[in-house]
Amino acid sequence: MKSVDLELLNEVVEKSGLKQAELASLFEITRQTLHSWRSGKPAANDFIVQRAEKMCRALMTAISAETLPLTYDIAPGARMGLIKKAMLGKQ
Repeated sequence: MKSVDLELLNEVVEKSGLKQAELASLFEITRQTLHSWRSGKPAANDFIVQRAEKMCRALMTAISAETLPLTYDIAPGARMGLIKKAMLGKQ
């Protein structure tokens, strides 16, 4: 079992402005799993870790391009769409 890149994950959490629930939803995991990863516990599935790390890199690209973080005055339903667009480099 592989552990997620904690340095990368923590940087995304710190700089993205995303809520834990939003990150968990993007990674298609539970908030509890995200918490476990941040505590250093290995993931049960290497594929999920690889996907999450790929998404983290996309989020860091969006942060560098200054399309993230989003403000919290955006409706929750709209936030996820904007987050996904930012990850794809669309504005």
